[in-house]
Amino acid sequence: MIGTLFDTAFTKGTAPGGPGTYEHVNRDIFATILQNITSPKTVIYLSSNSTPPFQPRYLSTKHEAEHLLLNSQHNGYVLRPGFIYSW
Repeated sequence: MIGTLFDTAFTKGTAPGGPGTYEHVNRDIFATILQNITSPKTVIYLSSNSTPPFQPRYLSTKHEAEHLLLNSQHNGYVLRPGFIYSW
């Protein structure tokens, strides 16, 4: 599973889109993985149906990654659970 709940734009005040941000971790790394899978596979993506307080970019980047999967060559499934917190 790939993703981050708190990105560097939030924790370190960096610009959105850079390393460690939602755009980078939740969307771009997933896009790279999809591009490097050489033959069609079944891919299950754990997304979200809600966002942490004050973090709307979290949900938008998760949904962008869903779009990448569902428009790829792969047999994609998306799960959208509510907020999950666990060690």
